[in-house]
Amino acid sequence: MATSKPHGQPARPGAPRASRAKGASGTPGATVAAVALVGLVGALGVGAWLFAGPTGTPGGASEGADALAGVAPAQPTRPVPSAAPDPASPTPVDAASSAPKRDAYALGFNEQGVDLLERGDLEGAIERFEGALDLWPEVDVYANNLAEALFRSAKARWDAEPAEALARLERALLVLRDEGRRAELTPLRDRWRRSLAAEDGYWTTSSPYFAVSFDGTRRELMNNAHEVLTDLDTYYGEYGDLFGHRPVEEGRAKIRVVFYERATFDEVTGLGDWAGGVFDGTIRVPIGSLATERERLRSVLRHELMHAFIQHVSGGNAPAWLNEGLAQWIERPGEGRTLDVALARAKLRGHELFRLDELHGSLAAWTDKAAIGRAYAQALVLVDHLAFSKGEGLVFELVAAAKAGGVSGPEAHFLTRFPGFPLAEFAETVPR
Repeated sequence: MATSKPHGQPARPGAPRASRAKGASGTPGATVAAVALVGLVGALGVGAWLFAGPTGTPGGASEGADALAGVAPAQPTRPVPSAAPDPASPTPVDAASSAPKRDAYALGFNEQGVDLLERGDLEGAIERFEGALDLWPEVDVYANNLAEALFRSAKARWDAEPAEALARLERALLVLRDEGRRAELTPLRDRWRRSLAAEDGYWTTSSPYFAVSFDGTRRELMNNAHEVLTDLDTYYGEYGDLFGHRPVEEGRAKIRVVFYERATFDEVTGLGDWAGGVFDGTIRVPIGSLATERERLRSVLRHELMHAFIQHVSGGNAPAWLNEGLAQWIERPGEGRTLDVALARAKLRGHELFRLDELHGSLAAWTDKAAIGRAYAQALVLVDHLAFSKGEGLVFELVAAAKAGGVSGPEAHFLTRFPGFPLAEFAETVPR
């Protein structure tokens, strides 16, 4: 176990759609699809562990409204202008060149930037979008595409280089010209700022898979953090066996876990006293006394770590019912799970079930608290019913199926396993 004293750090992700942009000079036929900006809100889903509600259910998850997208960009039709430069060549024109020539080269740079962005070459995409914008500063799509590439780069760096990530996000907001997107990214920027400020000077202790940070003046945490790391490493091994995937060994940075005083947690996350923990790329947990909250902490960590595995294995595409249902299902094995499922079934009695497609996306926009409670209850009962009647292994297969198939991937996979029996029909058979 390694121990160090760093600055603060936290986490998050995003994704675009395609639009078409005319050449800046209006050249006939000089069109190219450009990556525009898509809504960030509610896409990836921030999983939050809840304190006991009216029914006494000890857990549950909710999706934060500022989650980040795992949605793949649309595939645009993008004819490359005949004058487009070779991707490996330096910029062959400057602002003093003729408008048609600048137009053609700017379109070419933008085209290459879109290709590089789709292939995940973020630095190359940034360079190409900068080239397009240098040639035609007036074109909004070039500025917005550069902002998107900077945002994705910030997201990718957040776990390992939070200060650099924040700097890139700040720059993205400076060049961005889409006010709707600005409204989505600004709260994220503000949260990153709060997170870095709150965690400045936090002590960090590490294992091969986790980096746990907290206020080093809290002696109880300093003296017992190694026990928490042991628990986390145990859960990591358990989940790795269940999924057949281990995020850190597959290239993910160590999973960050941050413990806060309650007031600091509320400030950083924007959540209230109802939240017992949250996963937003980093596992964040408010904790008062480790001695009196140890059992709750174990449940919270199991729940939020499951969100981390689901995000990794599904590529961020798991439907809400599976993401939230599995996180609840895993948090209290044995008698605790039996009780949780019984309470969830009781909550569903006398109510019509939600259609499965209603439980695909984020529940952040839902306003009916009773409906939200039933949605989480239904998610837990459905996952338990799948595990009991079809085998636990199938549940983890469904998560993996979302990586290529998106939110509907689990349903398509279920149909290949059980031809003629759609998952939506199976979902209507859950016991209550």
